[in-house]
Amino acid sequence: MASPSGKAICSESHAPAAKTPAPMLAKPSVRQTVAEGQPSRIAGLGTLAHGFDALLCDVWGVVHDGIQGFPDALDCLDRWRASGRKVVLVSNSPRPNQSLEAQLRDFGVRKGIHFDGVLSAGELAREAAIAEGPKACYHLGPARDNAIRNGLKGPVVDRLEEADYILCTGFRHDDRETVADYLGLLRQAHARELPLLCANPDLTVHRGADEVPCAGALAAAYEALGGQVRQFGKPYPAIYQRALQMIETAPDRVIALGDGLDTDIRGARDAGIASVFVTSGIHREAIGGAERADDALNALFATAGVRPDWVIDRLVW
Repeated sequence: MASPSGKAICSESHAPAAKTPAPMLAKPSVRQTVAEGQPSRIAGLGTLAHGFDALLCDVWGVVHDGIQGFPDALDCLDRWRASGRKVVLVSNSPRPNQSLEAQLRDFGVRKGIHFDGVLSAGELAREAAIAEGPKACYHLGPARDNAIRNGLKGPVVDRLEEADYILCTGFRHDDRETVADYLGLLRQAHARELPLLCANPDLTVHRGADEVPCAGALAAAYEALGGQVRQFGKPYPAIYQRALQMIETAPDRVIALGDGLDTDIRGARDAGIASVFVTSGIHREAIGGAERADDALNALFATAGVRPDWVIDRLVW
């Protein structure tokens, strides 16, 4: 099901400084915040650092825009870790973890400096595809996502009629294609009752100034045709459960930050994790203007049916 935002709602080193225990930050619960309707606006994430031990941070639109890394965001992640706190980059990228880390290095985002670990939707989707065993996979997506095929136990086929399931990582040419270009293929898949594994629930992202479609848009179209879709990534529970295992931290000591209401903020709420909404990301046009007007934000929250605990313009310390 398409959301009112660009994200989807579809059905599934620096040495750390010595850390001194700090009292828990008095923060409203997610339910209390939603009821009151007034998320607090903060100028920088450092305002909240003393109340949390770990950060689950979105990537695209927060740390980079698909073209370059954001220096202020990298400085913020560096400072967060230097204070003895953990960072896991939790992404709806269809690239498995290792491939995502390589991409992040190209943007100047370094493990051991800016983050402790990464967790991607693509990693979870690849694990599910491996679990399909010897079944034949039809990979729907660009060649840059081919790392998701690594380790599959069955063949990757070029003909849909030979496939047992579809592994969808996105549009082959997202700079010029739309969902309409794939409706014929999706109808054929539905006629054969092929399940579709979606490795990125996002509907769109911004690549620089351009908005481009993601795998979630194809999954939503397939679901609308009556096709069986399995989603991996945010806002679904499995990625948060895995992230919490990685950092070995209780949810009430973790904060999640991202620019997608229907993915980052909804997923954090459902996982019992406090959240910070970045207004300069995927929803920036809906919010409108540099002033980030409160009435526009409240309208956006009401439409999405979810509210964060805090609001920030962009990831800065």
